[in-house]
Amino acid sequence: MTAIKPDKGKWNGSCNRSACQRPGATWFNTSTRAYYCEPCARDISRFAKRADGFHICFPTTGDEYADRQMKFKQEYPQ
Repeated sequence: MTAIKPDKGKWNGSCNRSACQRPGATWFNTSTRAYYCEPCARDISRFAKRADGFHICFPTTGDEYADRQMKFKQEYPQ
């Protein structure tokens, strides 16, 4: 069993997915309200979208204004 890291699910901490917990989690999940690494976030969003059509996970920068702008983009940045 993998130990749960204290920074799990926090911005720029460990991915919130217990089986992963990679460092550098910067993708916010609007459902769980936690942060994930990019590969896990893309896997989640591949199968789940919010009712308004937006992806459940979106990349963040740690800057509140920029993150609000990013949240409402339909497609992921390249």
